[in-house]
Amino acid sequence: MTDPNAIRPSELDQLPDRDPEETAEWQASLDAVAKAAGPHRAAYLMRRTLERAEGIGVALPKLLETDHVNSIPTAAEPAVPGDEALEARITAWNRWNAAAMVTRASKYGVGGHIATFASAAWLYEVGFNHFFRGKEGDGSGDQLFIQGHASPGIYARAFLDGRLTEQHLDNFRQEVGGNGLPSYPHPRRLPWLWEFPTVSMGLGPISAIYQARFNRYLTSRGIKDVSGSHVWAFLGDGEMDEPESTTALTLAAREKLDNLTFVVNCNLQRLDGPVRANFKIVQELEALFRGAGWNVIKTLWGSHHRRAGPPAARGAGRTAADVPDPRRRLHPPALLRGRPGARGDGEAAQRRPDHRVLPLLPRRP
Repeated sequence: MTDPNAIRPSELDQLPDRDPEETAEWQASLDAVAKAAGPHRAAYLMRRTLERAEGIGVALPKLLETDHVNSIPTAAEPAVPGDEALEARITAWNRWNAAAMVTRASKYGVGGHIATFASAAWLYEVGFNHFFRGKEGDGSGDQLFIQGHASPGIYARAFLDGRLTEQHLDNFRQEVGGNGLPSYPHPRRLPWLWEFPTVSMGLGPISAIYQARFNRYLTSRGIKDVSGSHVWAFLGDGEMDEPESTTALTLAAREKLDNLTFVVNCNLQRLDGPVRANFKIVQELEALFRGAGWNVIKTLWGSHHRRAGPPAARGAGRTAADVPDPRRRLHPPALLRGRPGARGDGEAAQRRPDHRVLPLLPRRP
């Protein structure tokens, strides 16, 4: 049995122990598990015990970090609504068009950001297809704070929707003539598309928190019912180092702003170098948000990783069909333009939009 007097001093020594012998037995049990089954097994049992304690209403502070796995187990995942294959194809087109737009702009010395949207495309597409509520429905709709460096992907989606033309995309970051697209989100530059400015980095997170708080104020004061609106902020792991990104996190927890969601894309990149070399940035951010009182859901891998087998046996997780062929004039299904009719008859063929996959080389002289 563990000697109670041999235990290191602890702040718990200041609290009364009604049964020191029972406490010593629990400690001895943990010592025995760690010795016989190893520290990982001991840690697992402790996590399970804490989880059980929370389930029966025992007030304990939560751990700041959980295991480096998905927060939602595979068995608990609901079925994906909609056509997953079609959504994957749409995502591939948007990812390609975003990269092609930036590549074509580089021919004229302007360029742009590619890696941000390339790594976050699925996050945006799932939001657009299943979560975001527009302004045309009941209420005020959702409010999106788009990560500034992901703007090429949003332009690519607007192009696929038919709201932007190829000429618009060819004028990316070239606004002098009046038909260009701004580098970053800003309502004064493109008011029909952008609702909030999110650059310089750090502006989006703090603005999103105060927007969610203002929405709560409007509803509570009876000024306007925006209880159906949700605020979404898309951020990067490098952006979370900005002071403005974290300065109001505790305010959001204190005000219980459940009308706010941060989506942090951890692609291990920032403008001046890699993010946290030799460290799990996801774990660090989890501890940061949990410590500030937030609920955290980690998504480290998707279903295609599970289907592909162990890491050593799988490739990049993509197939050749996911990438549009720039040599072909591909026609997206009519569904992309709100026309779900059959594609085989002549009438459907006439309704098809012009090709929506950009070649890499610009067409301008």
